[in-house]
Amino acid sequence: MGLVQVKTSPGTSLFFSNYFFGGRTETHQFCFLGSRYLCSSSLIILRTTDRDYWWIALYFRAPSGRIGDHCPSYTWWQSLLARNAHVQGLDTRRASSLIEYVINELTTSDAFLTTLEDVFSNHTEEEDACRQLLALRQGASPIGDFNIQFRTLLYGVDLLDASQMEIYEAAINPRILELAALRGGWNELTSLEDKMKMAVRLYSDLPRVAFFNRPRNAPPPAPRAPLVEARPPVDPRPAVRPSQAVPMDLDAMEAEEGFSFVNFRAECRKRHLCICCGANYDSEHAAIRGCPLPDDRCLTRPANDVM
Repeated sequence: MGLVQVKTSPGTSLFFSNYFFGGRTETHQFCFLGSRYLCSSSLIILRTTDRDYWWIALYFRAPSGRIGDHCPSYTWWQSLLARNAHVQGLDTRRASSLIEYVINELTTSDAFLTTLEDVFSNHTEEEDACRQLLALRQGASPIGDFNIQFRTLLYGVDLLDASQMEIYEAAINPRILELAALRGGWNELTSLEDKMKMAVRLYSDLPRVAFFNRPRNAPPPAPRAPLVEARPPVDPRPAVRPSQAVPMDLDAMEAEEGFSFVNFRAECRKRHLCICCGANYDSEHAAIRGCPLPDDRCLTRPANDVM
């Protein structure tokens, strides 16, 4: 956490209304506010010739605003005062902002703010800006907004002009490059600013180009060939029909098996079956000494068998 917004009273409204905790992401903003304060002619009555930046140190506080809470910026300020006292042979435990400033960091306001910015800055800021620049893509953003964002990231890195243009071409909308290839003149440009200006003109023409390039009276699609149903192959050989069975064939089969009605009747008596219906010879059969079922439900027998 870097800058913490606080409520200011009328007596302190002359200064920036933020406390600086020491966050790296807020260092540049705090130093900018400090420089603006030091350059303000309306505050000349509150500054001395050699301690004008002492007022800035009053804002080195924790977010809570309580003295004694952990605060990297205030700890750094105390270390400067202790070193300043040590150089003069004074007791560092009683180092104060009221003694004479002799170390380089406290000789001028510019040296003080420069040291503060060096200590609390993000030292990988250029690498981070380079990664963000390489990953930047225009997408659906207007070309004007994209150019502003591209310039902002570009100022944080040190690149050759050729590299700047190469990264810019990879980041803008590909349709701009397609239109530039049709009209010509893009590859002849030798500066990033010229390519940005041309990209703005081409971007404004993209809707009109898309309108005139839309298909008109397109021929109907060719009819599709009808699908042919796949059929299994036909065997050219004629099918062999089975011979028709005749009664003589059945009689011959029964004769070969040794079947006769006499044997059938003997087998039924052996198994206590009714020779008429083939069911069990139960008490109902025994009561009438025959088959209780009608004739149409009885078994039939061959006409050539003898009882």
